[in-house]
Order: sequence, then structure tokens, then C-alpha cells
Amino acid sequence: MNKIMKIINLLIVSCFLLLSTTASAHTGIQSSSPKNGAVMKQAPEMIELSFKGTVRLIQLELKAADGELVNLELPISDEPTKHFSIPLPDLKTSTYKVNWVSAGADGHKIKGKFGFKYVGANAAADSVTDDGAEVNDNRISGWVVAIVLNKLLIYIALAMTVGGLAAMFTLSRYKDRQIPFIRYLPVGCLLGFIAVTISFFLQVGSFAEEGISGMFNADYADILWGSGVGQSYKLQMIGWGLVVLMMLLMWLKPAATDLFASLSLIGVFMIAAAFTLTGHNAEAPIWVRIALALHVVAAMWWIGSLYPLRSACDVLGVSNLQSLMVEFGKQAMFLVGLLVVAGVVISYHLEGNFSNLVNTGHGNLLLLKIGTVAVILSLAALHKFAYVPALSNGKSTAILKRSITIEMWVGVLILVVTAVMSSVTGPAYG
Repeated sequence: MNKIMKIINLLIVSCFLLLSTTASAHTGIQSSSPKNGAVMKQAPEMIELSFKGTVRLIQLELKAADGELVNLELPISDEPTKHFSIPLPDLKTSTYKVNWVSAGADGHKIKGKFGFKYVGANAAADSVTDDGAEVNDNRISGWVVAIVLNKLLIYIALAMTVGGLAAMFTLSRYKDRQIPFIRYLPVGCLLGFIAVTISFFLQVGSFAEEGISGMFNADYADILWGSGVGQSYKLQMIGWGLVVLMMLLMWLKPAATDLFASLSLIGVFMIAAAFTLTGHNAEAPIWVRIALALHVVAAMWWIGSLYPLRSACDVLGVSNLQSLMVEFGKQAMFLVGLLVVAGVVISYHLEGNFSNLVNTGHGNLLLLKIGTVAVILSLAALHKFAYVPALSNGKSTAILKRSITIEMWVGVLILVVTAVMSSVTGPAYG
């Protein structure tokens, strides 16, 4: 048991270490003029940037070798676009560096830089070149780490909420045994509401890069409020607000608990739908986004149900515990089918072909996620076909509880990988 837990903890730490090596642009630059590394006899009159997808250009800096900044006027556009042309004033001969920052349609911040040299008309001809590729600046900042941790907190809170609701329905026949699980549910709700409240301001801070005060930068907040990040934030706040309200009504009117728990599911699906408004699937076809929302709900149902099942090992007798595990096994059959079908649809849309799984950071993380899902499915099969049928005494219950604990930690690892994938890395396909 201790060895297994050490391995799981090592995998979680390794996943966070990938933050420093797998960052890639979500909607990267396709070309620039001047090109990166260009040495020019004639001063450029424009800076032109072309992106692979529609973005908002929110910052552009042109700096000479002596540190002097060139005044530039950013184009004003109400809608994201793929191409930007920025007029240049007369330039002195120097080496120039261009730093740009854009916001993708999915709300992610994208940074990049390139350089060129203006040598003047009298420079030797053999010093002129027009070659070079754009270089994206994807160093991981403290803001990115904070966003990943915040997203992980949201995932855990959603798993607690969905799993808590599932436990309330599943354990309805054990009215006197529900109390330990009901405490689990409101904690998840409050945790999710607080984490989502903070999430938008973390995104603003990551764009501003001005310390804590940057979280309240009005200009960047306005840009993000109108993007997928803002839409997702508003929908999540409504969803979490509805779930918290239903929890409060359950406490005030216990007789109507089943009704309020059912209404809470509306909020859950709103939260799941909000995840489709940002990230790599923000511009995906509707069928991919529906698959993602269903995938989120099914995964959170499964992972979030593990703690109540583990707790049931302590409070239910062998007969009732066996009955409960059999019932969850029936739910799991449906959840597995939904997870696999939706997961295949999403993975195909993101990666496009098998080589991207091997050759990209995003693909590597997806392989890690698939591997951890395979482990959790194997543990579930072990419970269904071995441990549950063998339940007969306290010793067999302890074995089942220990196995569910391992499954819980594997579930946490899946959430960690997902948080990194959706915040740091971008798929190579599409």
C-alpha cells in the first residue's frame, strides 16, 4: 500500500514538473513580417502578424538594441482576427526585438517574440538575409502554476459535488447512514464557488503581469470578460450559485431534499457546459463540445463517488455494503461506456493522428491520462469481479477499502493531468 502511494505521489509531482517542458501555444503565430532573423537594407514600414486562429492582439512592443522603445499604435478591433498590420515610424539602424501578447478565442494568453536587424542602404549585400522562423515565448510563470492549481481545485470540488449528489441518490435506502456523506457535499459546493470566483482574477493577473494588483487591471478584465474566459466564468458562477442555493434549501427544508438535489444537477450541467467555452475545444464542433460536457459529468460522478464508497466501508454492514457496491457497479457500466466514447471523440478532435500522441507534449500528457484511466478501470474491475463477491467479514472489507483508497488517488492524478493539459499545453492538430 505504502509503495503504491509513493508511486502515485511521484507521478503527481512528475506531472507538475512537465509544466516547465511541455508548454505550447494554443493559437500560435503562423508568420511575421519582418521574419525572425531578417537583416534588412530597407526599413520596414509595417509589422505584420498572422496567426493560426483568431486572436485579440493586446500588447505589442518594439525595442531597439539600446533599449529605446518605438511608439506603436495597436489596431482597434471589436472582433478577434487572424491578421494584424501595424504601421511603423521611421526607424534608425539597429537590431530590434518584437514582443507580442495575444488572447486566443479560448481565452488563453499567448506570448511570443521575434527579432530583425535594419542595417541601412549602405550595408554589404552578403549581410542581408530574409530567413527565420517565429519563436514563441512559452516560459511558465507563477501565474500559470496558480491557474493550474486553481483549476485542479475546481475539478476536485466538482467531483465532490457530483459524487456527493450521486451518493445521496444511491444511499437513499440507508437514511440513517447518510450523514457522513452529506457533509462531503456542501464542502465541495463552497470550495467550487470560491475557486471559480478567484479563477477569473487569476486569468486577468496572468495577462497583466503586474503582481497581485494586476488581478484587478480593468483593461485586461474588460478584454477577458468578452472572451470565452468571461463567458465560462459567468456560466460557472451561475451553476455553482444554483448548487449552493440548493444545498442551503436542503438544510432549511430537509423534507424536500430529493427535489433540491435533483435541481442541483441543473447547476452541475451548467458548470460542465462552461468547460466547453474555453481551452482547446472552444471552437470545436457542437458534437465535440457535447461529448466534453458528458465526459466531465461522467468522470466527476465516478471519481467523486469514491470517497462515499470508501466511507461506506466503515458505516455499513457487510450485506448492505455488498448491495451498495453492486448498485454502483451497475452505474459504473454506464459511466465507463460514456467516458470511453466521449474520450475517443475528444481525443481524435484534439490530436488528429497517433504520431501527435508521441511527438507533442500535449499528446504525452494525453497518453499519461489514458494510462491512469486504464489503471482506475482495472481497479474497478477488480472490485466488481473479486473483492465485492468475496465480502464476508471485516478483513475483506478492509481490503476493499484499501483498494478504493488507491483508486481515489489515481483519480486525483487524472485530475492533475487534466488541469495541466487544459491550461498549459496545446494540441498540435487543428
